[in-house]
Amino acid sequence: MPEEDYELLKDEDKDEIQEKYEQSKKGIKELIQTFSEKGYEHGATYLENLSKRIFTNIEIWLKTGVITHKTTSLLERLFREIGSRMKKIARGWSDTVATNLSKMIVIKQCDRKKWEKYRKEKLNIKGYFSIQIEEVRVSGSC
Repeated sequence: MPEEDYELLKDEDKDEIQEKYEQSKKGIKELIQTFSEKGYEHGATYLENLSKRIFTNIEIWLKTGVITHKTTSLLERLFREIGSRMKKIARGWSDTVATNLSKMIVIKQCDRKKWEKYRKEKLNIKGYFSIQIEEVRVSGSC
């Protein structure tokens, strides 16, 4: 992982962060309970569903000592993208074609430079011209 994508959690900060994390988690549980007691079930359910995901990264950070915004969100976004594509356009495709599409999605999401090189080679883009939009106008009513 590139150094600019993470920080190391200092040992002297772990206890304080752990304590604040536990206080925050307890506070959200109390808020959910209050909503539920007042009869606001939709609000309680919303908060409960949200609370299942809100602390995921912090729990990983505390466990590993590595703080990174990409800990789970990158993988989640990647799997969501692959799942979405497979559901919408890959019905009836062979395993080989579906696998190749998945590989392309992974490359596009994880290594932009490699994706651009691959795309330019496949489309035979040589860079002979560029398109520049000077002005955009909207006319008439929509």
